Amino acid sequence: MYSKENNKPVLLAYKKEDILKNCNNVDLIIQLNKFDYPVCNTKTTRYTNLETYGTHSIWLTNSNIKINKVHSNRPWHMSLRQKV
Repeated sequence: MYSKENNKPVLLAYKKEDILKNCNNVDLIIQLNKFDYPVCNTKTTRYTNLETYGTHSIWLTNSNIKINKVHSNRPWHMSLRQKV
């Protein structure tokens, strides 16, 4: 678990048990392996999103958590229609 000055704990979850144990004790969960787990009311970045969209930016402020997919015009981010 990671926490910075703004006192927003973040869980880097490598296994289902991590989420089950800490779901209500953190402000953000980042799922780093592929596994299923029950719904948790905590803001979550799922493994499938990381696998599909790659890098994400995460902003932790005192009042908010903002997660964005980082996407650019690099060749590997272009759709097949744009490449043709």
